[in-house]
This record gives sequence, structure tokens and C-alpha cells, in this order.
Amino acid sequence: GKEFIFVTLTVKNCGKEDLKKTVADLLSAKTKLFNNRNGKIGKVSLGSISKLEITINEKTYHDNRYHAHLHIMFAVDRSYFHDKDNYIDNQSLQEYWKKVMKLDYLPVVDIRKFKKSDFAELCKYVCKTTQIKSKDDLVALVEATSHRKLFSKTGCFKDFFEQAEKEANLEYAAREEKILNAPDYEIESFQYDFKKHLYVKVEEKDIQENYSLIIEILEKKKLLEAS
Repeated sequence: GKEFIFVTLTVKNCGKEDLKKTVADLLSAKTKLFNNRNGKIGKVSLGSISKLEITINEKTYHDNRYHAHLHIMFAVDRSYFHDKDNYIDNQSLQEYWKKVMKLDYLPVVDIRKFKKSDFAELCKYVCKTTQIKSKDDLVALVEATSHRKLFSKTGCFKDFFEQAEKEANLEYAAREEKILNAPDYEIESFQYDFKKHLYVKVEEKDIQENYSLIIEILEKKKLLEAS
């Protein structure tokens, strides 16, 4: 069986000129952290889902307003919580993150068992639109996030989503085939009989006669208008 861990990885706030590089560094360091099979996280992780988030300090307009960080859920074996050699505490994660990010300070990080409420952090916006106060904010965000994988999945989560997509495609194909192979339906026409005060079925020959009559009337109308 599996258990799930929730991690938040941060760095210090930055200005708009540095946001693009900060985002690139975050995503690159996250990949190194989880792909290094010699490191603790790479060793215990069975797969991960990660999402980039950028918050903008609304109370100040000084340059360092942008806070880029990552929210990550990763799967571990159930034995993880009883494995002293591979268990990762907050202090250890700080040191690992500092090293892969090449920082000269201890960053703020958080690692704990995943809770249902943590789904909100993984699924919400990259940036809250109400925090975008200027054209500079918008330009900085677009430049920092363009052509970036803001939401990514690896390992068991990647396998799960690929399988879910295959099943959805098969279900869609089955429905489409069912519609295409459905038997033809016979269309019947009815018109209201004012004498009998009910709808009566119109025979096919009557439909053809009425259609021919309408065409004839329209043709005569065109001739009259032309003359």
C-alpha cells in the first residue's frame, strides 16, 4: 500500500526582473530533488504531482513582491513512517532544498502527511487574478510561466493519469460506435386537424403533395414579382 506526503518548497521573494529565472530554478531544482535516486526523496518517492504557485504581495509595491513556490504531493511505501533511515523531517528537507537550489540561506519548507484539504493547494490557480494590480504584474507572470510545465506528474501518478485517459478514450470510442451503429429511426409527421381538434398522422404521399403545392405557389410568386 501507499501513503502520501505533502511538501511546500519556497525561496525568498523576488522582483519582476528575477521572476522568470526564479521559476526556472525552482522547476529545475524540483526535478533534481526527485530524480536523484541517491538522495532520500528520490529514493522513497514512488511518484509525484507538483504545481507552481506565484503569490503577489498586495500590501506593498516595492520591487520584491513576487513569491514563487511549489506544492508537491508524493507517494511513499507505507513502511516510510517507520523507516528511520529514510524518513525525511523538516530540517533535512531544508538542507536538501538549500543544496539543490544553491542558496546562501535556509529556505522555508514544509513536509507532512497529506490531508484531503491539501488537494485545494494542488488544484487551485497558479496566481490569484485579484493580486494582479498592474500591467507590470501581468507581463512578469506571462514571461515567467510561458512554455513552462506548471503542473507535472511522475511515477505512479503519471501511470494513473495515462490509464485514466486510455479508459476515457475507450469509453468515448464505444459510445461513438454505439451511435453510429444505432438502427435507423422512422420519422413520422403530424398536423393539427381543427375539425377533430387533434393531431393526425400525415401520410407520405400527402407530404409530397403539400410540398409540391408549396413549391408551385413560390414559383408563381416569383413570376409575379418579376413581372
